[in-house]
Amino acid sequence: LKQWARAPANGPVARPPAWAAPMDLEAAVDGFVTSGAAPDRQREGLELVRKLLQNIERNPSEAKFRQVKRTNPAIQSRLFPECVDLLVAAGFEDAGDLLLYRADPGPLLEEALAFTESLLLSLGGSAVAASSSSSSSTAAAPSAA
Repeated sequence: LKQWARAPANGPVARPPAWAAPMDLEAAVDGFVTSGAAPDRQREGLELVRKLLQNIERNPSEAKFRQVKRTNPAIQSRLFPECVDLLVAAGFEDAGDLLLYRADPGPLLEEALAFTESLLLSLGGSAVAASSSSSSSTAAAPSAA
C-alpha cells in the first residue's frame, strides 16, 4: 500500500482505490510530510488531529468523540486530505460524511499521537505547551458530534 502514498517525482500523490486496505501510519505520515501544504496549514491540521485523538484517548467510552462529521465547517476548514489519512491510519473508518473510531484505544492510537506530536515539533513551536493548554478547552477543536 505504500506505493499509493508516495508522491511520484513529477506528479501528485496518487490516492488508493476505495477497495484498498487502510493506509498504515508510516505511509500516512510520509504523505503528510510530502503534501506540500504550507507550514501554518500543516500545524492547524495537526493540532486538530491531535485533539481528536486525545479526546478518544482521554474519554474512550464517550461516543461523541468517536465520530467526526466531515460536514462540520471547522473540520472542513482545518483538515486537508493528508490529515484525514492520518486519522484513518490511526484507526478511524471513512464512512462517507463521518469518520468513525470503532476500535479500542491502544498502541496504534498512542503511536499516532506520538507521530502527531513529533510532526508538530518539527514545524516549530512547542507541541507540549499547545497540548497542555488545549487539553483544558474542548471548544478549541470541536468534537464534531
